[in-house]
Amino acid sequence: MPIALSKPFARNTQVDDYDVRQIKKALNRLGYYVPDDAVFTALKQFQTDHGLSPSGMVRPGDETIAALNNAITNAPDSQYIWRTVGDGRVRGQHAALAGQQRQWNDSPDPGEDFNCRCWAEPVSATGKPQGPLDCREERDAADLAEKKVQEIKDLIIGLAEDAQKIKQEKDEIIRRLTQLFGGVLAIHIINWPAKWLDNMHEAIRFNFGIQIENQLQGEIEFLGERLKRIREKIQEKLDQRAILDVLLEKSLDDYTEAEKRLDDCMSKKNESGVISV
Repeated sequence: MPIALSKPFARNTQVDDYDVRQIKKALNRLGYYVPDDAVFTALKQFQTDHGLSPSGMVRPGDETIAALNNAITNAPDSQYIWRTVGDGRVRGQHAALAGQQRQWNDSPDPGEDFNCRCWAEPVSATGKPQGPLDCREERDAADLAEKKVQEIKDLIIGLAEDAQKIKQEKDEIIRRLTQLFGGVLAIHIINWPAKWLDNMHEAIRFNFGIQIENQLQGEIEFLGERLKRIREKIQEKLDQRAILDVLLEKSLDDYTEAEKRLDDCMSKKNESGVISV
């Protein structure tokens, strides 16, 4: 039965449950799909293998739908091995089929049921894995490396957001010190050594000859404590950023290497005459 979507199918969008089942079954039948969120990665790989724009999304009636329908129509009626993620959430009937070599016309199919955690590993007439799954290990490694890079980038973004909050807190203190002592003295105080911040109202009297009124002494000491904490936070964020920069550089190298291994695998597969269907 040809695929017919009711709405666009893409990551982080509201998709139709039946559309999900159609896409999952088609990609599963063609040897691309592994359960869970990898369906979008599998869709992107299918598009790449078939010369389409690798967007990882599909719209009703677009060229990806046409390519999927064509591939399904021309797919050989070969056997496959039933695979599962192997945890307690796999349906009992499906878990019992794990590792079995089956025909495609033997119901049920992996991925047919909603939230199915199983997939098909195609095999050739000789019983050996075939098609895109030949490079599954390399593809998984590349996906994992890409995910690691993104995780580190997200942490760096989080640090930048934290730094902005710290800056805002520091600006508040500068504004208050400027109100009390003027801009020039406020800048001097901001750059004082930590030991002067421990008893700031006395340091102000000693350095500037300004006697702090009793009702302001508590606030002045509180501002000094806040300045010390801000400096500690800034240093902590700088240390974290230095570590993340090193990790990001290494992760980018790992991702580049993983992509190269995947490209090499796909090239060798194509040279060997294995057709990605």
